[in-house]
Amino acid sequence: MRHTFFPLSMATLVVGVGTIAIAADNPLAKYLEVPGARTTLLVSAAKQGFSADFVAEARKYFENFHYQMGGDHALYYNLRLSEFLSTAIRTHDDKGMEMGNSAYQQRRSISEKICL
Repeated sequence: MRHTFFPLSMATLVVGVGTIAIAADNPLAKYLEVPGARTTLLVSAAKQGFSADFVAEARKYFENFHYQMGGDHALYYNLRLSEFLSTAIRTHDDKGMEMGNSAYQQRRSISEKICL
């Protein structure tokens, strides 16, 4: 009994002291105090939608590092990423696509026949 109890108690002591040291010197501690940086919501909470206060708070604190923290706000950011990061949708412009590409010309003629 003594042989298993001593290593187990020493391991608990080492882990406990290590955790206290990490918590005291954690360089991310101040960033984790920002609302929305910690994970408290389940992913299934996104199905019910977010309150107006939550959305306003998420928009207020949006920045790249806050997004990378992976907290509750990151869930909102991932669902609406095109609102926060610049995205563009290419419009259908034949002039920009006509580069002498015969495969494009064939597809264009087929699509024109189908549409007419």
